[in-house]
Amino acid sequence: MTTQKEHLKILAQEIAQGLELVKTTLQTQDMTQLNHKAYPQSWSALECLEHLNRYARYYLPELRRTITESTFLETDHIQVKHGFLGNYFTKTVSETNPKSKNKTLKHLNPVLTGVSPLDYTSLDEFCTHQEEFLKLLQQAATKDINAKTVRVEFIKWLKIRISDALVFVIKHQTRHIHQAIRAIKASK
Repeated sequence: MTTQKEHLKILAQEIAQGLELVKTTLQTQDMTQLNHKAYPQSWSALECLEHLNRYARYYLPELRRTITESTFLETDHIQVKHGFLGNYFTKTVSETNPKSKNKTLKHLNPVLTGVSPLDYTSLDEFCTHQEEFLKLLQQAATKDINAKTVRVEFIKWLKIRISDALVFVIKHQTRHIHQAIRAIKASK
């Protein structure tokens, strides 16, 4: 088990690496490349980011609220706990899970809601969300992230620990950032 401090540091590094990858790889592309689809059913790089924006629009306020309500840490050596559901959801969105072919809910799928083609707004919003997640992790460092729970976006009556929600969101982001990079490579 890792301490909460170590855990949050690892998550912050993963966000920072993903944000840097987006800035160096995607912000330098033109709209044609950013909206390119390798085949009709695939997502473009901007659609990947717009999908993540939709998750962030839910999870940022939800996490901010629950972290704010959480009790302050009494020690720096608290261990991070993960629950069964949190581990399950994280595993389903992890890019290391080759069997993971999740069906995206319509309201989270930019292709099914007819918003394509997208523009730089989705890219800018994504970068803003990442900066907000980094600030949230700093705030979480002073709170007990094992104590409170967060409602799951796609099953709102279901709750997972803050610690699990943070891992779930960040692993999901990493997966789709890499998908966006692959979409750009396919456009060349």
